Amino acid sequence: MTLSVSPQVVALKQLRADLAAAPWSILPLGHPDVAEINPKVDLKSLNDDAPVSFLPMEAVEENTNTFHPTVRPVADVRKGYTAFADNDVIWAKITPCMQNGKSALVRGLTNGVGSGSTEFHVLRAGPKALPEFLWAMLSMPRLLFAAQGAFAGSSGHQRVPASFLEHLLVPVPPESVQAQLVNDLHNAKVASEEAGRRSVGLISSIDDLLVEALSLSRPNPPRSGGYAIRRLTALNGQTLSADYFHPERMHAISQIVSVPNAKLSELVTFERSILKEPGQTRYLGLASVASNTGQLTDAIETATGQCFRFEEGDVLYGRLRPYLNKVWAATFGGVCSTEFHVMRTKDEQRLRPEYLAVVLRTGLIVAQTKHMMTGNTHPRIANEDVGNLLIPLADPEVQDRIVAAAMEREAEASRLRDEAQSIWQAARQRFENQLFNGVMP
Repeated sequence: MTLSVSPQVVALKQLRADLAAAPWSILPLGHPDVAEINPKVDLKSLNDDAPVSFLPMEAVEENTNTFHPTVRPVADVRKGYTAFADNDVIWAKITPCMQNGKSALVRGLTNGVGSGSTEFHVLRAGPKALPEFLWAMLSMPRLLFAAQGAFAGSSGHQRVPASFLEHLLVPVPPESVQAQLVNDLHNAKVASEEAGRRSVGLISSIDDLLVEALSLSRPNPPRSGGYAIRRLTALNGQTLSADYFHPERMHAISQIVSVPNAKLSELVTFERSILKEPGQTRYLGLASVASNTGQLTDAIETATGQCFRFEEGDVLYGRLRPYLNKVWAATFGGVCSTEFHVMRTKDEQRLRPEYLAVVLRTGLIVAQTKHMMTGNTHPRIANEDVGNLLIPLADPEVQDRIVAAAMEREAEASRLRDEAQSIWQAARQRFENQLFNGVMP
């Protein structure tokens, strides 16, 4: 009988061999000169009301060494959380956060300390290791994949034990080499983030493009912390939901009604042709459509139940968490998740499908939908509310110009995103080459 071995276990065996063969000093990660694993942090010296940083798992981004702390009084976090201090590295130990790269070098903590999820391991650099170097090494994609081979625990709650980190033999280059490596990563991150910011700016500029092309009014959005409505207004709106009358939503509507417009239900039909299974037809789930850009991702998804049929020229609009802006003007026919609204324009001379997709991704629509969602854990916008969305209209020639300009900006934004990813991936590869082979960047 032949026993199968998981790819992660095989990868872990090869990783250990390659790390141990690297042309540098080799020490266990848990060696006092390299790192202390899960060190103690003294919170007793702080008064109960002293503020400290707080980092739940969701506050740590994947693969970027970026985190977003909040502040809590130390009395709230003395027990039941993992404590850490400035210059510590926090590293997720539970699946899927570990292999997704949830880790960070924490600095700038309030009062120099913080607490967070118990699903973090904490590493404190020893005298022969820079904290930045530890983070870079522990966030290598190859290591994150291989570490799955050390998982312990039941399915769905598997964790990398502290002993894996303590005994893992790692290369420890001289501090000057470590500094050079992390400096190269830092410069790449700065360049990558700049490309990312330019990409986001181009997508955001499509809102201004629409406003200018349609000559929409620009009333100043209200900034008050509270608001009130007349009872008759609420009754006419057939809802008493305060959020339905949120100033942000009413501001967007006031812009749209300043130009020709119509309810979405007057402009499109909602196609709900259900298939029990997609067969060989390409299936698109929500992960297949990128947020904000109107483009498809590389995700390959499999239908797990019923799905909708769509045709070329239809517009797919995600109804689950609509603020994610998952909108796609179909360039081919196929099947999709029932978490999409499939819309087909009634008259393309009145409303171009591509123009509708552009409009649905703008702040004019998001400002409406974000205040119309129902449900806490899986917020959606009701079918009736989608049909009631107001859509600004324009002559076909104007719609075509808006679409052409938007597509040009979206294409450039996509190129910049690819550039940002390429810069970062190349830097990570240079780091691995140096660590394993001694090839300087």
